[in-house]
Amino acid sequence: STMSARVENGTYDYSVSKFRNDVTLIRENCEVFCKDTYPALIPMAQDLEREIQNRLSLAKREENLEDVEA
Repeated sequence: STMSARVENGTYDYSVSKFRNDVTLIRENCEVFCKDTYPALIPMAQDLEREIQNRLSLAKREENLEDVEA
């Protein structure tokens, strides 16, 4: 996947916001492209986004994680 390649190649440049944007894009794409054929995936994508956002927020609070932009 694009996200896997970015992680492996270091394309995220340690940017939390870039990662968050990709997670949001996954959810948005799921809502658009799966609504008619696989509607059960939409709540899963929403849950995934929420869980990732929550974990990133927790990590930021616990470890003073800051977004570093290239």
